[in-house]
Amino acid sequence: MHDDEIDSRILEHYLSLLPPSAPPVGSTQAGLRDQICGLGLPLRNSTPSKSFITHFWVPPSQNQDTSTPVDIASYQTSTLHESQMMIESGTTGLRTWGASFKLAELFIAHPDMMQGKTILELGSGVGFLGIVAATLQLLSGESSSIWLTDVNGEVLSRCQYNVTLPCNLSSSHKNIHYRNLDWFDAMGDNQEGLQHFLDESSPELILGADIIFDPALIPPLVALLSLALRPGETQTGRIAVIAMTIRNIDTFQAFLSIAEDSRLAIEEIPLVKQNSMFMETAESGGSPNRFKILKISAI
Repeated sequence: MHDDEIDSRILEHYLSLLPPSAPPVGSTQAGLRDQICGLGLPLRNSTPSKSFITHFWVPPSQNQDTSTPVDIASYQTSTLHESQMMIESGTTGLRTWGASFKLAELFIAHPDMMQGKTILELGSGVGFLGIVAATLQLLSGESSSIWLTDVNGEVLSRCQYNVTLPCNLSSSHKNIHYRNLDWFDAMGDNQEGLQHFLDESSPELILGADIIFDPALIPPLVALLSLALRPGETQTGRIAVIAMTIRNIDTFQAFLSIAEDSRLAIEEIPLVKQNSMFMETAESGGSPNRFKILKISAI
């Protein structure tokens, strides 16, 4: 079943009838984006492919007491403008995938893993993990630089748009960087430029969610991880934490094999043992055995 579309002119007319004290709840004007944050209402022009979606989650400092009414003010929110289609504009990066929620749950349960750490995210997509990471750092009082990357320029622009939405606490983080990053540079003539970027960003923690899905991308991903996890002159103990959805066991086994050949150590991190703090979607639901979180380091 498809929702009926609303002509933007009709919507704007009815918004103009609201009393001044009431915020507009779905204006198509870009200047009003901060007034629709958290409402999760779709804004449509011609296709129903994009929506504003708000995810609510409990910060680690808040104790959940199921015997008392829910206090919505105690929740953090992550609002994103994202696609509801599997593929749009030739990319899968314009929506949030299930493994991102599982990785976010891990860091929300263990915020010390990213507290004060310089973070590099691979395949940042629309920015969900970037929002969570920046929020957790701000809540801890120990922020560092966060580098959000993607190979697709449109996706990276959407990522920056979402991270800087005024209703997201991440918009207050003063040290977030956005960069186009092609993993194949780790295997080609641009390796020197890639190494310069890795030296500049100097990540202590590398993140990725649902980035292991195409066998053709495994060799460049592993090559990039090998470069990024190499100990720096003043920095040791770098790790990558990658969440993936097991859609094809052969793809997973291929990643393990190529990583082992590249002298990368892999350890599986258990999923957070609690009810999901994020509303399940058709893609993210189902058996928890579909998801794995891997800790990767250089040998």
